[in-house]
Amino acid sequence: MAAFDEAPDLSAAEVRTLPLTQLVVDENLYSRTAINYQAIATYEELYEEDPARLPPLDVCQQTRPKRYLLADGFLRYYAAIRTKITALPSRIFVGTPR
Repeated sequence: MAAFDEAPDLSAAEVRTLPLTQLVVDENLYSRTAINYQAIATYEELYEEDPARLPPLDVCQQTRPKRYLLADGFLRYYAAIRTKITALPSRIFVGTPR
């Protein structure tokens, strides 16, 4: 997961379905050195079979400016876009990435 000023308490995070158009995707927060396209293809297949099989995205809700920043789940996000899914369950926590 992305680095944050303080580790978010995901156990207390609210899970809501967010439209993917509301998410801000900052490639600088992606923790890997390269995108794993094979994993994206696998996630695409899973989304086509049953979208509920994959865990929710982790999303940081920021207040200034108010936005939802994708913190974890980049590959699932890309797979959803490719399979024309418009919204995904997301664990929402308040925090500020470093």
